[in-house]
Amino acid sequence: MVLCDNRREFRKLKYKSLHYRANYQKANKEVRKKTKDAMEEWIKEQCIIIDKVMIAGSGKEADSTIKTHEDQSAQAQCYIRR
Repeated sequence: MVLCDNRREFRKLKYKSLHYRANYQKANKEVRKKTKDAMEEWIKEQCIIIDKVMIAGSGKEADSTIKTHEDQSAQAQCYIRR
């Protein structure tokens, strides 16, 4: 959250000078990288959970887990687009 807050502050100032613009670009790049890394880690964890459920023979539970994540993903995309 601190990274996002820094990025917001730099976004307000990025048109005032090249120094602020460079700071904004650096902060934005770092936020995007951290977000991507966190998403990849979350996906790996979810795959492990689904694999364990499938090995246990509970296809229904695995399917409901996948559906839940699809619904959350759709909600997140709608929120991001606003």
